[in-house]
Amino acid sequence: MDSQLDKFEEGTVYLWTDGACSGNPGPGGYAAYMFGWWTDKNGVKWVAWREDMAGAPTTTNNRMELAAVVLGLSLVSKGAKVVLYTDSKYVVNGINDWLAKWIQSNGAKSDGEPVKNWDLWLHIDNFYKRHNIKAVYTKAHASDEWNNKVDEMAKWMVKNPQSGPGGHHRREGRQQLTGREQSNPAAGS
Repeated sequence: MDSQLDKFEEGTVYLWTDGACSGNPGPGGYAAYMFGWWTDKNGVKWVAWREDMAGAPTTTNNRMELAAVVLGLSLVSKGAKVVLYTDSKYVVNGINDWLAKWIQSNGAKSDGEPVKNWDLWLHIDNFYKRHNIKAVYTKAHASDEWNNKVDEMAKWMVKNPQSGPGGHHRREGRQQLTGREQSNPAAGS
């Protein structure tokens, strides 16, 4: 099998999310890109991918980062193993370290102050209950091509918030991996 695909575990969904905001608050955009691969009963390898992006007229950067996660997890089938990549330490720490404590305290931080963007954290908690999610930090504007892709998508939505039906721009596809096509698991990129 091609070495590019070997970096990704079969049957796992790999999800990249990013949010952007022009001003804070200001117009915002958020985006998600995911793919996964599997082998069918005939031994044929397949890759599937989905992407979506949307915008908001007045928002904050952290809100867009969280909206991107909610959007991305909504693209994933129930019960999936998900590796979520984001360049937001706020999101990674929130999912991996803080969310369970916040749920127990009904949306209060350790200092008693209310958790900001609580509505979005509750959505993430609901997805957390439906999926096996591992959040991983990836450095922004570095060598992670899919992080760069969602960054560009989110920034585009800042400038074009009403693009697509309902403000969304969703694409998806799948393809059989044969010959040279195996060199790019992100078939839709």
